[in-house]
Amino acid sequence: MSNDDKRMELTSLLKLDQQQAVVEMLEGMAVQDIAGVMADLEADRRARLFALLPEERQTDTFSYLPRGLQFDFLDRLSTPTARRILGQMLPDDRTSLLESAPPEKLEEMLGLLQ
Repeated sequence: MSNDDKRMELTSLLKLDQQQAVVEMLEGMAVQDIAGVMADLEADRRARLFALLPEERQTDTFSYLPRGLQFDFLDRLSTPTARRILGQMLPDDRTSLLESAPPEKLEEMLGLLQ
């Protein structure tokens, strides 16, 4: 199945609220592909998809989201989850995110890292 087919099927399963089927499909997908699907979803479905990922895959998937979505997503995550994601990011990825953050976001993110 091509990545486009996977994206279409995953989007359809999310719309139908077929959580177990979504989880099973996510298990066979690369985090880059999951991030690509997430980037195409509206915010509420993006959050639902992210919540279905095991914690160990959430950070890797987050790292592949477009930068603007990363900032938006951090705003929507609970403080403990945002703190965990930032803390688990690869140092180079985290540094790149922090360097590109607007001043008000940078302050917020640095506060999460303390």
